[in-house]
Amino acid sequence: MAFRDATAGLRFAFDWMDAERVSAPELAATWASLRIDVGDTVITRIFDERSRTIRDMVFVPLYPLAEWLVTNWWFLLYEFENPAKENDPAFFRRHSLASSREGYGYPNLQIISSGRLVRLVWTASDHTWFRHTSLEQGWTWIDRDSFHESCANLIESVLARLHAFDIRDTLLEKEWSAIQQADNEESEFCKTAAGLGWDPYAIDDDALASILTLGQTLDGVALEEAAAAIPLDNLSASVTALHSVLDYARQNILSLKSLTPLLYSSLDRQVLFETRLSPHDRSTNNTWLRPFERRDPWYEGYALARNLREILKLGRRPLPTLFVIASVLGESPEQVKKVTRPKNFGFGLLLEGMVTRDDNSNFAFAFSATREESKRFLFCRALADVLTTPETSSVLTKARSWRQQRGRAFAAEFLAPSSAIRERVSSHVILEEDIDRLAKEFGVSSFVIAHQIDNHSIAPIWSEAKKWR
Repeated sequence: MAFRDATAGLRFAFDWMDAERVSAPELAATWASLRIDVGDTVITRIFDERSRTIRDMVFVPLYPLAEWLVTNWWFLLYEFENPAKENDPAFFRRHSLASSREGYGYPNLQIISSGRLVRLVWTASDHTWFRHTSLEQGWTWIDRDSFHESCANLIESVLARLHAFDIRDTLLEKEWSAIQQADNEESEFCKTAAGLGWDPYAIDDDALASILTLGQTLDGVALEEAAAAIPLDNLSASVTALHSVLDYARQNILSLKSLTPLLYSSLDRQVLFETRLSPHDRSTNNTWLRPFERRDPWYEGYALARNLREILKLGRRPLPTLFVIASVLGESPEQVKKVTRPKNFGFGLLLEGMVTRDDNSNFAFAFSATREESKRFLFCRALADVLTTPETSSVLTKARSWRQQRGRAFAAEFLAPSSAIRERVSSHVILEEDIDRLAKEFGVSSFVIAHQIDNHSIAPIWSEAKKWR
């Protein structure tokens, strides 16, 4: 599935039409030709089997589309994807327009927030009832604020059309009014509830109390990220355990004085956040390589790691142990070892770590990893959060948010630089035993090395399984 540049964002273009043989007033009033553009891609482009032509719009009522956007508003903007939701039909219904077609020819469009960006995925499909085939498929990121504005404009247009036909007090109008009238406190509550996977307008008193307590425990980005990692089966216990993790973290501190200029000097931060592509990251003729884009979380993570390595004058040397990492950061190895000792979080969270501050503004940490390579990897993910948002708390989770993906990319590139791996690979194909050897040298898992090789297109990976295909 191709990546498409969508710097222009999401755009709904439509012309109202007279509806024939449509009895429902909301549908008849909002019948239109609809074209949806994502950047330079028309995702409503179809092949019409009856006329044997290709056109860029579909003929549909806009009311179901607007109602689906409104009833899933908080989910679309604030619910992240995680492994537990991957095969969840309810999650699919909240994030896939295909779940609300109601027999109409809307495109297969999936919308999943990842924090500051929203990921759009559209796929080709047959619409047998309307005898047309969707032709486009691809995916991209767009700004969450831009997505919010585009959808709000569509909803307002549909409501204005309904009012022109004196159609009022619809579910769409009631739900949109509730969203628009929410004050800051109510909005924050709705964001957290939706991030957990709950409809903020349909929860019981116990859930309400737990969400309010969670909001008192964390705030801002940390709260938004944590919501994607907390199971719903026992939210109260999860919040209690989260308090315990915070208390534990504040006993494990590091000064990170060597990084202080990078955190608070505007000039040094500018250098740290330069996003320079290496020649190997640019587009090539390899069909299996997709060039990194500036909107990709891994692009920023890679760039951040390379710049930090350059500032610390690490070159391409491996950082295979906590002792070595502590040395390059100017920290006590014993203290780094103490900071990374595993904490049993004690509940079914997808939480892997936490970064906060103690009463003296020292950085404080808690991690769940028990394996040595996992400890180092999580610690480096935490460094990414320290570098990017030193003034706030943050959490490390298994969710696939933009922030978590950036942190994973940073840790992989900081511990096992793609340039260093590339210079160690002399053959056109790399074997699994080579991956294991490199993993041992760099002190990371074989999984990390394989991802670095694949993501940076260093060489195709050959496995025993592939020989028999």
